[in-house]
Amino acid sequence: MDLTYDRFLDRFEDLWLLSKESVESGLLDQSLLSKKLDRLRRPVDKEILEDMKRWREVLAKDIYKNHPDMTEAQLKENVQRILDRIIFIRSCEDRRLTYGETLQEMVLQRRDDIGTAFMPTLKALFRCYDRDFDSELFDEHSCEDLAIDFPILKEIILETYDPYLFDVIGVEVLGNIYEQYLGFVPRLTEKRVKYEPKPEVRKAGGIFYTPEYIVDYIVKNTVGRFLSERKPKEIQNLRILDPACGSGSFLI
Repeated sequence: MDLTYDRFLDRFEDLWLLSKESVESGLLDQSLLSKKLDRLRRPVDKEILEDMKRWREVLAKDIYKNHPDMTEAQLKENVQRILDRIIFIRSCEDRRLTYGETLQEMVLQRRDDIGTAFMPTLKALFRCYDRDFDSELFDEHSCEDLAIDFPILKEIILETYDPYLFDVIGVEVLGNIYEQYLGFVPRLTEKRVKYEPKPEVRKAGGIFYTPEYIVDYIVKNTVGRFLSERKPKEIQNLRILDPACGSGSFLI
């Protein structure tokens, strides 16, 4: 909120968001997690879900256009891997876990007429994340060598910045989104790509998230209790295993 003292009267409604009443009622949180104020205030999980479904379809259509021999399974895997990486990178950026150029800066520096030549740049970035985070998400993958039109990638990447603040959006929200999002699979015809709901996919994949209050309770009564009973020197070499490690709720 960019609000200087000489605008308090004109924008008192915005200023009121900082009142005790607004904080207690959740209005302040709602303003942070909503689209721009002139849009309907839908919950952030529904907002991101709709955007991710749209990004997925746009990206799938472009990839299929440039790679018409791709199977449905390959298309789903490649699209999912690219979007997962973008969301992960954006979450790291907003939590200040990374350094150097942001995705936003990378795309704004390039002209729209570069065609499919942006993927090598993304591939180099993926290798950096693979080195720094050592995650299977950034293992070398076929998605890194696909021909994807730059305007498509640019549009998706920039839309993850405005209005989303990933350091504010809880992992429970993202877990709920992915539970719904992953229950769709692509169906290919000669001229189009369409995503259809497949409940059995979600069920078979075990795509479920742990509610935040359960995470808090478990962490408080395991790691929390362990730490409270020991001195700093005793926990310097502590290692913790999260055997589930789905959306990362316990790790966070």
